[in-house]
Amino acid sequence: MTLRNYLLRTASAACLVLLAACQPAAAPAPQTRAATAQENVVPIIRPFPVTAMHEPMVVDFELTPPGPNAAPTLLIGLRVKGEDDAQAAQAAERLVREGLPAEVLLERVEQVGTEPVPLTRRQFNGFEPSEMVAVGSDGHVPGVVPDSADDASLVAAGLIGPDGHYRTVTFAWAEQVKPGHYRLRLRLLSPAAGLEAVPSELQLAYTHRAK
Repeated sequence: MTLRNYLLRTASAACLVLLAACQPAAAPAPQTRAATAQENVVPIIRPFPVTAMHEPMVVDFELTPPGPNAAPTLLIGLRVKGEDDAQAAQAAERLVREGLPAEVLLERVEQVGTEPVPLTRRQFNGFEPSEMVAVGSDGHVPGVVPDSADDASLVAAGLIGPDGHYRTVTFAWAEQVKPGHYRLRLRLLSPAAGLEAVPSELQLAYTHRAK
């Protein structure tokens, strides 16, 4: 190699290094819900297998004001997922049909102590129209009913994937609930055999505002 060729090759390599250094840095990936450490802020999605429970699941969480598409009603329920919309709907219908009795207790946590939060559930009366009734002090609910969460807040929190097919079923609601710190105790009592195969997650979210 001649001296001239050596110098040309060295200069070319130096230029490439300078060009690479001048390239703009790659934009940081958008933060996920986990990255922002907001796992305890509603909306909340957590694994929740449908099996009998000897002890309740206890969840402490923060409730912020509802978004523009949400009603001021907190749903306490499950989210089921399917490979397509029909499969998700079938899984939700199975939970509703089989019955899913549970104990659901919600309390507001203040500096001076805790205060029980009234809950409501939907009661079906045969061929008569269903009605909303209060959940008793023991927190017993006979099962779940179909419901609709505020999807906009779930999307904003990164809790709905682009290919997700979901359905919501609800044990009970806290209506006109105020922002603050809360504690949920949820225990399944005697789920039907085979329901553990239903892919389910605990869901705490505002309901969708009716138009």
